[in-house]
Amino acid sequence: MGECFFCGDSSLAFVVDVSESRGDFIKRFLEKDGLNTFDFSIVPVPALRDNATVIYIFAPSKRLVLADCNLIANNSIVFCTEFSSDVLAKFSEKNCTAIKLFDDELLAIANAKLTAHGTLDILKKNYTLFANSDICTLVLGAGRVGSATARLLNSNNYNIDIATNDLVEHIVVQEFTNNVFNFARLDSFIVKQKYSCIINTVPSVVLDKKRLAKIKRANSNCFIIDLASLPGGVDKLAAETLGLHALHALGVPTKHYPELAANIMLQSILKRVQKYIQQKESSLATAKIKE
Repeated sequence: MGECFFCGDSSLAFVVDVSESRGDFIKRFLEKDGLNTFDFSIVPVPALRDNATVIYIFAPSKRLVLADCNLIANNSIVFCTEFSSDVLAKFSEKNCTAIKLFDDELLAIANAKLTAHGTLDILKKNYTLFANSDICTLVLGAGRVGSATARLLNSNNYNIDIATNDLVEHIVVQEFTNNVFNFARLDSFIVKQKYSCIINTVPSVVLDKKRLAKIKRANSNCFIIDLASLPGGVDKLAAETLGLHALHALGVPTKHYPELAANIMLQSILKRVQKYIQQKESSLATAKIKE
């Protein structure tokens, strides 16, 4: 692991969700640095001294519910991808600090790059008999993951088209795509290009039953990779009914590069914990001066 901010600090306790292999590596890294570390599924609320700071680290795929909140210690720090309004309200009652994992832009970019490399691995395994230049690929969405994936595939000589409604994204991706167009033109491009592979990064249903039927007619062998978080952007049941090969590739970084993904995420978390503690100590010092 990289820089350690709190090696051997007994005033901290990390409770880690190890439901993904990335979490298992994070727990190992923390233990190696001599930090109090617990498995959330076994010890939801560790018994520690009163002034200890408890930090919860949940897997990016985890969606916290109120039942989880009851297992989280008061006055703790919680890292997760998203927080619903009811969960945030409960945390407010418990005086917990909720921090979104990917609010750290550097972590979000690094995670997108790992997702792109994992997607390239998936493509290579499914197209072993084809030259990359023969695989006409469409990327839906050009946010962090979409643009990182398109850029990497382009550098590996794949023919890339990109669909996005965002004007800034449209301008940015022009350097590494044959065609960039908005979603209003998607159906016509599906018919025209007969894509070998379609990669979705949009977290809402873009490829519905009607659109999947057009893909089937254009190229029945089209391979669809859905990188969007649950529920995804592909009507999976319709794809199965039509006989299309559709893969919902969730958690690509943790499945393809778990140790590297864990290291990157943990460094981001530790930096933010350090900042939180420094701000807290500064506030306490200021309060004492005012007394």
